[in-house]
Amino acid sequence: SIPSLLTSGGSNTAAGSHTTAAFTPTANALLLATWGSNEADPHTHTYTNTHTGSGAWSQVSAGQVADSVTNRHSHGRSQTGPAPGSGTITNTYTVPQTPGRAAWIIVEVTGHDTTTPVAESNSGADTATTLSISLAGVAAGNLGISTVSSRGSAGTITPGTGETELAESVSPSSNLTVQMQYSTDATHDWSTLASLNNVGLLVEYAQDDGKEFPFVPVSQPDLVPIGVVGY
Repeated sequence: SIPSLLTSGGSNTAAGSHTTAAFTPTANALLLATWGSNEADPHTHTYTNTHTGSGAWSQVSAGQVADSVTNRHSHGRSQTGPAPGSGTITNTYTVPQTPGRAAWIIVEVTGHDTTTPVAESNSGADTATTLSISLAGVAAGNLGISTVSSRGSAGTITPGTGETELAESVSPSSNLTVQMQYSTDATHDWSTLASLNNVGLLVEYAQDDGKEFPFVPVSQPDLVPIGVVGY
């Protein structure tokens, strides 16, 4: 399915971890979390959540150092159970110091391949105000979801041509913005980024082989699926 926004937020309080607001995902959905954090030292992200029956977290991640600050950006995923209930996601940072700025976006997708949800991924980083990332291709029925973490006070991020922006989240100090967008394109791009650390991730999610997206209503058999996938 098209990704559905569950919650988003940000913090400018230095801490060893940050936690989202509580939310209730759909049963058997795939949780997707994109997170950005800034600190002078290199650091990593570790996701955990409190929803009942959720699986282990996996992620794609990249970092960039510019102006003596590391911008760590990750895109995590976890399979929910049949009755997840309400819960939160916590991101714990492995770093000698504690990140002072962070922002996150949490979404869910359904109709995905529960065994191998990720078909392909790629990352990119730059200090320019534009950024582009490409995959070898997006298979029919699959969906490309991309995220970017931009350090600075550039304001609203402009999604790429052909991409649909799902959400943006800004740290309270307005020095870090995280954005998520999606499409069936093999190349995703952004503009009007801040000219500091910009780190992007593009992930191709695979649909369940037994399903098609979007689903054709029985009452309208002449509709043709456009071939996007869901997680």
